[in-house]
Amino acid sequence: CTGDGDIAAWAGAETETADSLQPMSLHFRIAYLKPDFEMRKKCAAVLERIHKQGKLDLYAGPYPATFSGRDVYFNATRFPGNNTNPNDWTNAEIQGRQDAWTMFEAWQEQLTEFKDAYFMTSGPVAGARESRRIVGDYVLTGDDVRGGHRQDDVIVLGAWRLDRHPPKQAGYHEIPWTPPYDIPYRTLLPRTIQNLLVAGRCHSATSEALASSRVTATAMGMGQAAGTAAGISISKGVEPREISITALQDRLISGGAILEAPESDIEVGNPDW
Repeated sequence: CTGDGDIAAWAGAETETADSLQPMSLHFRIAYLKPDFEMRKKCAAVLERIHKQGKLDLYAGPYPATFSGRDVYFNATRFPGNNTNPNDWTNAEIQGRQDAWTMFEAWQEQLTEFKDAYFMTSGPVAGARESRRIVGDYVLTGDDVRGGHRQDDVIVLGAWRLDRHPPKQAGYHEIPWTPPYDIPYRTLLPRTIQNLLVAGRCHSATSEALASSRVTATAMGMGQAAGTAAGISISKGVEPREISITALQDRLISGGAILEAPESDIEVGNPDW
């Protein structure tokens, strides 16, 4: 569950890494700021302006959110690279903090909404959206995600859009809507390794499908499934591949896992749902 599939890779499991990885980002948080959609549009206009002036290279969105209603954390930096390479990860953190200050100072200079704001904190580490992925007993595909496909061995429901950040494009990007879809248990099982479970953004999926399945809540669901499966495997004295899927699903549901979509979230006319 490292996100990078480290143990699986070191153990010799088959893995894949996309030729063009989604970029890394470093979030930062601004205090004394009241977020709304109008402020978001103004922030985006400023970033577009300084980008054209050559003062800021790659950036994302921005995508602001809030914890308290009086502070905003921004998902706005963007750095291409592979975080399994220490140099890339280090450079992403250096550049991310430089870019965060560049953005904040531009907003404070050009937007009245920022007159009382101050730079509160930046993320402790740069976050990676994608690195190596295992090749599992099943590979989740973009068609699975777009089609809202059902799976007999579902262990968590995917519900995020196909949010594939481009590594060479600044600003906003297309994020296609998707219906709810099943993530199968088989994507947690490395195809060539026994007695190992993998969860999170390193699970078995194509680079396209991972643009949806990689997000935090879904990764947490996969982690819950992997831990529960490990417990069942130990208690029954069998390999993880040999456990009862029904028993696993029952245990997950009793623990609050969501394996069925509410009717209101199901795309009308989709035969799989």
